[in-house]
Amino acid sequence: MLSSMNLVLLSFFIIVLGSGLLLLSEGASSSSSMPPPVIKVGAIFGLNTMYGETANLAFKAAEEDVNSDPSFLGGTKLQIMMNDAKRSGFLSIMGALQFMETDAVAIIGPQTSIMAHVLSHLANELTVPMLSFTALDPTLSPLQFPYFVQTAPSDLFLMRAVADMITYYGWSDVVALYNDDDNSRNGVTALGDELEERRCRISYKAVLPLDVVISSPVEIIEELIKIRGMESRVIVVNTFPNTGNMIFKEAERLGMMEKGYVWIATTWLTSLLDSKYPLDNRLFNGVLTLRLHTPDSRKKRDFAARWKNKLSNNNKTIGLNVYGLYAYDTVWIIARAVKALLEAGGNLTFSNHIMMNDAKRSGFLSIMGALQFMETDAVAIIGPQTSIMAHVLSHLANELTVPMLSFTALDPTLSPLQFPYFVQTAPSDLFLMRAVADMITYYGWSDVVALYNDDDNSRNGVTALGDELEERRCRISYKAVLPLDVVISSPVEIIEELIKIRGMESRVIVVNTFPNTGNMIFKEAERLGMMEKGYVWIATTWLTSLLDSKYPLDNRLFNGVLTLRLHTPDSRKKRDFAARWKNKLSNNNKTIGLNVYGLYAYDTVWIIARAVKALLEAGDST
Repeated sequence: MLSSMNLVLLSFFIIVLGSGLLLLSEGASSSSSMPPPVIKVGAIFGLNTMYGETANLAFKAAEEDVNSDPSFLGGTKLQIMMNDAKRSGFLSIMGALQFMETDAVAIIGPQTSIMAHVLSHLANELTVPMLSFTALDPTLSPLQFPYFVQTAPSDLFLMRAVADMITYYGWSDVVALYNDDDNSRNGVTALGDELEERRCRISYKAVLPLDVVISSPVEIIEELIKIRGMESRVIVVNTFPNTGNMIFKEAERLGMMEKGYVWIATTWLTSLLDSKYPLDNRLFNGVLTLRLHTPDSRKKRDFAARWKNKLSNNNKTIGLNVYGLYAYDTVWIIARAVKALLEAGGNLTFSNHIMMNDAKRSGFLSIMGALQFMETDAVAIIGPQTSIMAHVLSHLANELTVPMLSFTALDPTLSPLQFPYFVQTAPSDLFLMRAVADMITYYGWSDVVALYNDDDNSRNGVTALGDELEERRCRISYKAVLPLDVVISSPVEIIEELIKIRGMESRVIVVNTFPNTGNMIFKEAERLGMMEKGYVWIATTWLTSLLDSKYPLDNRLFNGVLTLRLHTPDSRKKRDFAARWKNKLSNNNKTIGLNVYGLYAYDTVWIIARAVKALLEAGDST
């Protein structure tokens, strides 16, 4: 393979392929099974982007090479079906659903990490393998998304290299510029963690709008002017190509490309340069940048020559960048996995039957439910329950212009700029984390440990807490990541993390989890002697929600634990509603008490009702 892929990745993908939609036929002997004449693979990319153009050419080359040897797949042809997503979240989702309804053995894509978080839920539920060499967000966990495979190194390794570069030159304080999307944001978070381990830090994070919506340099200029007035002169640019190019144009205009500044650009710049993208190269003089390493080989040199002489004939402007190599290899990973499955006697069959792991907490059902509402005359949707699904469904809400309101999906990164049709009707967790940081500094603690689930809401909440603490000259010294709340059934991982924490210097522990995980943490902490004098435990709002809901708990476990509750001002209406809840509304379920989310749920309905009333009174009957 051109980029010297690890064979472990191929072996893993063979296992995924064999356990998903591709099933061994029951009741049919392997010797009599006939391989299909064509094996289809879907691909989802924006063909008007640099990565999409590169991928399209590389896919065609790989398809041609796989099919050039008829014996490789036993007479079966490989067919890559390209869906042009045009940088649209909605088109990406629809394209994936279309491929998953056909007999595609796998999907290559999506192009961005935002859409990878979205589509991986579908891949999980419909058991269709999805492979991407561009969606490299380090938080795309194989535990959370077993059917999603990154076929190029995760950005965790990129950020480790950047951190090594920074420490090698003796810099201790850097500024980060990035787009407000999953990939850029989580990459900067990973860089912050790596720098912290090396006793360095990101002193300022400049957040810019999404690459697809940034058309004017106004926000860029504002951030650069702020940075120009700061002490740190080492600036890391972790953006998409369009934004990165604009940053350096404005930086030169502001005199920030002169001696005294250090600029580090991540792999977007080498991709532009290698692709022969039309650039003013003078802008990038002295900029440090990185390229994913692919070992030299005869195959790689031959492919580069073919690209230059033949593959780019239709488009003279696109050169071969490293993602072209990974695109080519990704097709071969699928081809070799299919070959191994066929040689093992597997028969490729397809099932329309969807097996749900837990239908009541299913990402697939949430997506299908939202689509169903959006196709009807629903004026708005209340939900979803989790921030993971809010990130998914907000793309649909944007495209179909259907308002979506949630009082539980409070991830602070759910930006109204990115998702104008998604409204949080309870305070974002940014305010919760600000309160936790204030509590920590009030008591004079400077070093804390964070325990959290590996999901968007918990993770981004802890990132927000880290930023708030940094502003107060405090820090999170260790982040203990636990599996998703819906999959954690055994306390093994919790015990392992608690034993690690027990051996650390810091004794202030913040638990930002879902209720099931939080309850398990405190049970095991007591068993390990970690609820005694000398420890400080801070639980976020999940604990007050459990207590207010009269959830069956061993309250003894939580003696001395600090926790928080969202504040709702006292009023006659609130007292009346609480009385109604107690006397009437909970008759069907005596165990559920009124927590703060019950109040926000009630208010959310009134928000919609008042909006409709205002619209009708204005004479708009649509």
